[in-house]
Amino acid sequence: MNAKLNKELYNLGFKIGSENVLSRNKILELNDAIYRYQDRNKAFEIILKAFMKLDIPMPAEIIENLDNYEVIVNFVVGVYNGYIEQLNNFSNFISLSDASKKYNKAESTLKQNIKNGKFVEGVDCRLFGKSWVFNIDSLEREYSK
Repeated sequence: MNAKLNKELYNLGFKIGSENVLSRNKILELNDAIYRYQDRNKAFEIILKAFMKLDIPMPAEIIENLDNYEVIVNFVVGVYNGYIEQLNNFSNFISLSDASKKYNKAESTLKQNIKNGKFVEGVDCRLFGKSWVFNIDSLEREYSK
């Protein structure tokens, strides 16, 4: 087994998992397609869509090794670990309304602080649909002086 290939596949899987390209259900579906049903076509479809969302080409090594458990497991474990890390990154977040109450700041003030650069979007806060969430550490940095 090629250790370099395994590491590359793991890293690609990690990128897909951490970029939130696949939903939790799609990750479980990928797991079932590979390990439970050995459905190479379904696995290929899920993986291809993930690479397309990232706008990067899918490596031939993945296609060639969909039936090779010892190789493809590195990719799938990377997806799991990336997804878990991405989830952990959100464990320290609170909603805009909760932040407003906790730090006694108007919601409009918090939004204005995003616009004026006190909070960096994607680092200190994120917009999900129409809802803002804030990293608690960032709020502490700004308001617990």
